[in-house]
Amino acid sequence: MPEASKLAIILVAERFPDATLLVISDHGFCDYRRRFHLNTWLKNNGYARMRRPSDPKMMANFEASGTRAYNIGFNGLYINLKGRERLGIVDPAAKQALMDELAARLKAFRDPDTGARVVEEVYQCDKVFSGPRLPLGPDMILGYALGYRCSGDSAMGAFPEKLVEDNMKPWGADHMAAPHLVPGVLFANRKVGVNDPTLLDIAPTIMHQFGLKPTSQMRGRNIFAVTAAPAPEVKTRNAGAN
Repeated sequence: MPEASKLAIILVAERFPDATLLVISDHGFCDYRRRFHLNTWLKNNGYARMRRPSDPKMMANFEASGTRAYNIGFNGLYINLKGRERLGIVDPAAKQALMDELAARLKAFRDPDTGARVVEEVYQCDKVFSGPRLPLGPDMILGYALGYRCSGDSAMGAFPEKLVEDNMKPWGADHMAAPHLVPGVLFANRKVGVNDPTLLDIAPTIMHQFGLKPTSQMRGRNIFAVTAAPAPEVKTRNAGAN
């Protein structure tokens, strides 16, 4: 924790000795030394095709008729699904097998220069998320290994030449690694009555502190209730996989 943050907590605690203090982060952070060009990997392995091969840095450079999967955004991987994408080519019946294949191959991929794992975990979104807006998000989310992140070029739909290269950008740290590698934190000046606090517990806990009853839609708990029930099994994203 930065020294300025520690000082702020100390000052608040001294000024309001009876207050309940919570220090919360929904994810951790780590440096990333290597940039992974995911779209280039997809192209090299036959999953994507460039619309303009002469301009690999062009944004959204996908040839739909030859692309089964594509990367837009830092962690998102999409299937070019027939009936959903305007020019989709993957039959919905083949989607699951393709996602399984992609997940296995990405987790097996190693940095050609260092031999290190690049992708720690691949999350299939229909197994992690729920809700009416599920179809609007990516089909898969990549949780990178420590020291790695998807490149900004690939996130914009480009196809740089190298698969992995040193990160020479000023932005040298991020939270896009697999969630278990960059966990969030919870500090409190009161005894926490649960061993497994989650992000869903924060709002109900704060409402209880103000004497308010959580709404019926809330599935979290008051973490200061010693007899709080176990965390519900909820389909929701772990905070570190962005």
